[in-house]
Amino acid sequence: MNKRETAEVCGYVGAAYPNWQAKKETMQLWHEFLGDLKHDDVLTAVKSWILNEDYAPTIAGIRRLCAEQSGALPISASEAWGELTSVIREYGLYGEKPSWSNEQLAETVKAIGYWNLCSSTNLDTIRAQFTKAYNERAEVARKEIINRRNFDLELPALSENSTVVESKNNLELGEGQ
Repeated sequence: MNKRETAEVCGYVGAAYPNWQAKKETMQLWHEFLGDLKHDDVLTAVKSWILNEDYAPTIAGIRRLCAEQSGALPISASEAWGELTSVIREYGLYGEKPSWSNEQLAETVKAIGYWNLCSSTNLDTIRAQFTKAYNERAEVARKEIINRRNFDLELPALSENSTVVESKNNLELGEGQ
């Protein structure tokens, strides 16, 4: 987002929540922490927030909502459990090595042990262990993803009027006015 787009987003928040003030410093802070995201994504998240929440959003709340809407976050523990049980039914204990939809699920299965997950006779206990282990890994991943520039480690997405300047040590984003 460029600064004009950030001001537009802040305008929506200020209009929807009259007690929230978009001072110059506030808009600068929002631009600094949301400027790496696409304007349309942030605006969609803000509109969704306005429709669903009684209180003004925070930067963290908007980043989290943008990450959710983009599909960048890990699946829920119940979805991961569903995937696991589906794979166990399809491949069983001795079938080909399954692949998993995300790294957190793969790590959880490895930590508990695929054999243990397949052969346990105490489903309630193994599911509780799985859910706890998966949620711990997924929460770490969620925080990392939300804090990444544009939710991606590979290439930063540039908003309109942005430039990339490569230095010896890192990439810096320059924002056009």
